[in-house]
Amino acid sequence: MPVRLISSAQVRSFDTLLRSPKKGAKVAQLVKHLWLTPLYAQDLLLSINIVRTCRQLESLATSVSIVKEGITLTSDKPMHENCIDLTLMSTNSASWTILLDSERGVAFMNNLRILRLIGDRVTIPKDLILDNLTHFSYGTTQSDAMYGYTPSFHAGEEMLGDRHMYPLLKTVIITKPRLTGGLRISLISCGEQNLLSGEQQIITRGRLWLVELPSNRTELEIWCNNALGQGLWQLCSEPNMQAKM
Repeated sequence: MPVRLISSAQVRSFDTLLRSPKKGAKVAQLVKHLWLTPLYAQDLLLSINIVRTCRQLESLATSVSIVKEGITLTSDKPMHENCIDLTLMSTNSASWTILLDSERGVAFMNNLRILRLIGDRVTIPKDLILDNLTHFSYGTTQSDAMYGYTPSFHAGEEMLGDRHMYPLLKTVIITKPRLTGGLRISLISCGEQNLLSGEQQIITRGRLWLVELPSNRTELEIWCNNALGQGLWQLCSEPNMQAKM
């Protein structure tokens, strides 16, 4: 079951449980999927401790600062090697500078197979090689969309075409809120295709999808469904699939 910690009461209660001499270590070993987005700054240190303690994580959704302090700076030895699925909230260019200022940060990112980025202008550093990444998703939140931010297809097309930086990448999903109507899924490109980007020719491979989400669909729901094996990756697993309006 995915663990979801947002409010101060949730963060503090779970941190107390993990510190318990009798149950803490056992509980920490059982936590595989963690959503950790504290509402208040005073809960940040407890949140970092939670991530540091839960060393068997397979998927994590949180902020860049918590990833840095809770994983990449925890110790000299890797302790989150099972974490292959990461959702980063409020991602922008400055976030990458914070996360990738250490060799361990780069190593952690290179170990990922699934990466989802949410922010106003999603970017991936050009010098970050993600050798194991097979699934990538990016998009805007409902609040960002209200200010006119729209995710571009171009970044996904470039990533699918870059065999050097992302040799195993096969699926890219772009998400954006839909003003009216239900879930709608569109296949943008499939297989290998030549694309022109200015003077550069890009050869894409794999599939590029657009997922338009109902206005009431939250990132938390998307993440929970992904953690349970019923999320975006399953919805976009068939080349000719179209979701009902």
